[in-house]
Amino acid sequence: MRYPDFYNMYQDAIKNTWTVDEIDFSDDLVDLRSQLVPAEKHLVNRLIAFFATGDSIVANNL
Repeated sequence: MRYPDFYNMYQDAIKNTWTVDEIDFSDDLVDLRSQLVPAEKHLVNRLIAFFATGDSIVANNL
């Protein structure tokens, strides 16, 4: 290998991210509907709306 230090940095960078395959989201919707009280559901829905809107604004201004 020509640049082992760069390859090691690449491997470290990969470890700092997660992929969808690493987390089981299958129960999230059930938990949202059955495990949370109405105030918690409201908070989660508002947070999702906030981040979706913010992400859209950022994406449109790139």
